[in-house]
Amino acid sequence: MKKICVVSVVLCVVQFINAASDIGCSSGAGGYWAYAPDGGFSFVQPIVVDDVQGATTDSLVGCCLYLPNLAVSNFSEQFPGSGVYVGILTPESSAISLKDANGGDILTGTLVAGGVFTVGSSAIMYPTLDLDIIITGLPNTINSAFIDSLQVGWGFNFDLTLQDSSIDLANMILTNQTIEQGSTLSGSMTTIIPEPAALAMLALGSLLLRKRK
Repeated sequence: MKKICVVSVVLCVVQFINAASDIGCSSGAGGYWAYAPDGGFSFVQPIVVDDVQGATTDSLVGCCLYLPNLAVSNFSEQFPGSGVYVGILTPESSAISLKDANGGDILTGTLVAGGVFTVGSSAIMYPTLDLDIIITGLPNTINSAFIDSLQVGWGFNFDLTLQDSSIDLANMILTNQTIEQGSTLSGSMTTIIPEPAALAMLALGSLLLRKRK
């Protein structure tokens, strides 16, 4: 019984249908990213929501995204001489949240391990951090219409682009450099909705678990 329940949960996580980009965000005044070999990427507030589905009318605009540190591992050139580098990103903590101006939670989620991608120097192509978020709570203290359209168990594909043309990020990671303050960053969160079949399997797993109890 346990195996069936575990499989259904895993399938619910991995089987998603992607939609268009929904939330755009960037570093506000005083915000920046930093990197240290023993701590990975860290982010200083504010990371501010700039738009929701291309507009600035939703009350979510102006709210802040809080990220944990992201450790980098297995970072290497994908093919010899390609200049394309990839690595694994592992969150120091799985918790991620969107908060209002008073620090109240609007949305909470679990951050899933992802990857970092860069082509040579960041001056050529800005490096991108790519992770998934699974929604765990929707307090929605600001009555955002967009947040109201979401459901717990849905998620986001989260892409974060680091922007600083003076930093060769691939070399920085490979040579274990510490960057105390990177420049700006921008991000996008794209809603991902579990396929109906995955939701059905999750419901079946939950039913079997209740029967077993």
